[in-house]
Amino acid sequence: MQVDLKAGTLGKRQVAKTALLDAVIWFWFHQVSYESLFTQSAEIIPSFGIFSLIGTLATGTGIMLARWDRIPLAFRITVPVLASASAAMLLLTSRFSLTETVFEDVGLLFFAIACFGCQILRIENLAKCDDVKTLTAALVCSLLLYYVISFTVLVLPRGVYDLYVMLAPFVLFVGANKPLAATERIGKISKKTFLLTPNLLVVVFGVAGGFVFSSGSISSAMVPGDVLTAPSPSFLLMLLLYMELGVIVSFGLRFRKAMYFVVMNVAWALGSILGGFVFQLTPAVPDSLSVVVSVAIVASFFVFQNTWLNGPKYVVESKTIASEDLARARGLSNRETEVVLLLLEGRSLRYIQSELYISEGTARTHVKRIYAKLDVHSKQELIDYFKNNVDAMSAGPATGKE
Repeated sequence: MQVDLKAGTLGKRQVAKTALLDAVIWFWFHQVSYESLFTQSAEIIPSFGIFSLIGTLATGTGIMLARWDRIPLAFRITVPVLASASAAMLLLTSRFSLTETVFEDVGLLFFAIACFGCQILRIENLAKCDDVKTLTAALVCSLLLYYVISFTVLVLPRGVYDLYVMLAPFVLFVGANKPLAATERIGKISKKTFLLTPNLLVVVFGVAGGFVFSSGSISSAMVPGDVLTAPSPSFLLMLLLYMELGVIVSFGLRFRKAMYFVVMNVAWALGSILGGFVFQLTPAVPDSLSVVVSVAIVASFFVFQNTWLNGPKYVVESKTIASEDLARARGLSNRETEVVLLLLEGRSLRYIQSELYISEGTARTHVKRIYAKLDVHSKQELIDYFKNNVDAMSAGPATGKE
């Protein structure tokens, strides 16, 4: 698998912007997810397991059915507002002695849903770094800024901390009107694709990270002296590398990125549920487990990086991708390319209209235009055309019909 991330010049402005946004929301996640000043104030530790899994699966289903590659603007606007409002609601439940009431239950439900949405938007923000150097630099700077924000917030008056918890999600509005670039060359993804090593690692480490999150004894700093120990730096490193791993693999496998970010959240939610069950049966898992998981992620990242970034090209669904390249080289539009790929599978016009949600007349028009652009006159000629030219396209640009 060859990852389609450029290795271009480091974009310093993009690094700074991405890192600051990520650090703000990253610190916010820790305050609302683990033992912290927020969870003590609200007298709860939010549970993201079942609620997050249900919400993530529902969102994933919607994205899959709607065939979204970019996350809709309405989602980008609604999620931060819901996160901020529900965080304020949970703080108020404690302030006015409304704990263990319907008011708190409703706040917790909306808060769990909003948090998984914020996580998707966080990953999307990182994915806007379309080259490896910028992505890595942004994550390293984000980790450093995380500590700066943590120390700064803890030395300021408590009211500033509460405002931070309530208002931090609004940072996700930055760049909300500039969606992630569309995934190139989206084709059908076979079952074998899901079993590729990089993809399996994302799922395995997502589950492991969620397990540690739910059953571990991880806590956030509550006084400035705890900044470098709570949470454990190894756990922060694990999260940082998991984000980078997920973004890189989403580019390499050419998934619809919005869908892949949901896959990452599903893995994390499953791990959280598993950790929750273990926590009920055994003592809390020590923080040292995060060291083991983070070391495993680091090791696997560097062991397989040659495959992802520098090694020989291993193209997923190579025939489909080569056909897409050839179609675009011959001037076919995105829709015509989708149609031609289905024709190459031997699909009928009725199937094409159903698969692409277009009328039969529109499907026929697309086929006529494809035949005209490629100078072929039947489906068999079309198949022969691609069969004869795909190899030439792989070797170098073809100049015309052979």
